Amino acid sequence: MIVRPFSWETDWEALDSWYKAHGWPDMDPLMFPETGMFVEGLACGWLYKTDSPIGWLEWLVINPEANKVSAFRALKMIYDEADEKAKALGMSSLFSTFNNDALIKLSKSKGYVAADTNVTNLIKVL
Repeated sequence: MIVRPFSWETDWEALDSWYKAHGWPDMDPLMFPETGMFVEGLACGWLYKTDSPIGWLEWLVINPEANKVSAFRALKMIYDEADEKAKALGMSSLFSTFNNDALIKLSKSKGYVAADTNVTNLIKVL
């Protein structure tokens, strides 16, 4: 099991089906950053760069048909890869937002601390 860069040519169909299976709205490929981290058949996550030393780890998703233990292990690997990439890009901290208890617990095990609770994230398509 390895984390590799996301490939639009080979990975988008699978990733799009995972998001849909989890009940997420249609995801516009233009909203994703350059840094996608993909574990074949198991999980994906995205690292956004900002104009500050803060990065944003977001849109984490697992293949809903995958073995849950393997998918969880893949997510842990994506967190580690995101840390390495963020440091290499000069980031000093990462920000994430979740309402999934398992992802919150995993994030905390990876050194994240709760900054806000009971928030609603909003997005506006321009």
